Amino acid sequence: MMKGFILLLFILIAGLTKAQDVFQKKLFSIDLILKYGDAINLSDRQEATVKKTYNDHITEFNSLKWELDAQMVKMGRLISSDQVDNENALKRMDDLLNLENKLKKMRFAVMLELKSQLTEAQQQQLRELKSEYEEEGLNMITPINENPRVMVKVDGAESAGEPLYILKDKQGQRRVVSSISDINPKDIYSIQVFKGEQGVDKFGEEGKNGVIIITLKSKL
Repeated sequence: MMKGFILLLFILIAGLTKAQDVFQKKLFSIDLILKYGDAINLSDRQEATVKKTYNDHITEFNSLKWELDAQMVKMGRLISSDQVDNENALKRMDDLLNLENKLKKMRFAVMLELKSQLTEAQQQQLRELKSEYEEEGLNMITPINENPRVMVKVDGAESAGEPLYILKDKQGQRRVVSSISDINPKDIYSIQVFKGEQGVDKFGEEGKNGVIIITLKSKL
């Protein structure tokens, strides 16, 4: 049933963990540190060290992330079959979890290093700036300097076209959007997927490539 949208679920599940609330409060991304470098009086030496820490890890991090992406595609194809090879699927899941854990540990280690380069006063200033500007949560498997976003991988999208994306709130207000890449996974209350004839039956010709309805926790 979820064929074509399985990767969306993998990414959302990976991004919604209780631990992230702790990471958001206690650790700082390189983007945040450099963005407010002047405000926290980041020295030239600190800036150089922070950038070196990032550069020393980003190549390996991206290599593992690309490997994880490829394994997720294979898993999506495998479990889309009418007769799933359970043993093979479970083995691939172990591989996926191992890769994801490596990425999370690497990101965690990098952010610990970044924090160690800051004084207590600078850390407090960054916490206040994060609170003031409501920096989005930290996704442990996105690139080291990125905030979480919803990503959708749709089988055949290149030839069939994009699905119809609809944002909705719990009060029933809704609107059609061209992309959902800017949605923070933490803001999502639920997701509905309508494929093929289901999409057409409910939304007419606009739903021929499938429909994804995302209900948000807050009002539109």
